[in-house]
Amino acid sequence: MPDLESGRMDTTTGAVSPGNPEGLALGSEEAARHVASGHAATRRAGPPGFLRRLDELEALLREAHAHVASSTDPKLGLSYAGEWLLDNFYTVNQAVRQVRQDLPPGFYRELPKLDASAEHDLPRIYALARELTSSSEFTLDPDRMRRFVAAYQSVSPLTMGELWGLPTMLRLATLERLARAATALVDHALGGATPLAGERRRQVEGDPSAVANSILSLRALDIEDWQKFFESVSRVEVILRRDPARVYAHMDFETRDRYRKVVEHLARATGHPEESVAQAAIDCAVEQSGRPIEDGDTAAARPSMKPSRGRQESQRPRRLADVPRSRP
Repeated sequence: MPDLESGRMDTTTGAVSPGNPEGLALGSEEAARHVASGHAATRRAGPPGFLRRLDELEALLREAHAHVASSTDPKLGLSYAGEWLLDNFYTVNQAVRQVRQDLPPGFYRELPKLDASAEHDLPRIYALARELTSSSEFTLDPDRMRRFVAAYQSVSPLTMGELWGLPTMLRLATLERLARAATALVDHALGGATPLAGERRRQVEGDPSAVANSILSLRALDIEDWQKFFESVSRVEVILRRDPARVYAHMDFETRDRYRKVVEHLARATGHPEESVAQAAIDCAVEQSGRPIEDGDTAAARPSMKPSRGRQESQRPRRLADVPRSRP
């Protein structure tokens, strides 16, 4: 089996990040706020090493599956965890394909990265997802995720791109936990032949449902309505729904998403936070006697949205309809 302690992918240390140096038990709004307070972020592109994690995970999972499938040892093939891995490996393959599809290099480069020397290439939203999967003890509950994300954002607001990237990062973090559990299963059956860290190995072996719960979490991520989830946790969405004419809230999802894309584009072009851009649009509509924001020209809000140093004014769209519909 590959060495989980070597290379770029830290799959043996659990989910403790720079934001949670004491390894606090998470799962509460207070814990989420604590994690957020330690997640200083930067807009640098970051090295490409993070994107190789998925290839390493896939290799680990395939090798573990092959060991279990070919073994005559009842501790592997006939074990509770072994049966789950064999019977549901299609779910694992599907999750790997989906992460690869939803995490292209261009999208990764746009994601804010942790501003910490130990994990400088980690997207902030991945660090949040890793903490969330750890706090959930291998199971993911949509309501708990909403509360955790909302509490996190009360300290450190996330960009809309990060929120859209959350399901992908949750899948990736869950695959990492599954790889640890599957490797521990094989390691235990082979008498410690694989180099999984001793303490982490004992933790995973102590929970015979780790493989099953990881796979159930992948299934839960597949059936979640992520459009609804996004709008329930987006702080920009909350602001735009204050449209004085009360038109925005009655638009369909695709139309609302076009408007959010304008906010996202202007924020990137000017260096202002997305929430500030959204609030400027609402203020503009209020100043114009409550005119619906869908009818307004964004030019009226430009005096308060001057570009930050190094930004180009010409990059910004003049109207909401000028921004493409597609996401990164």
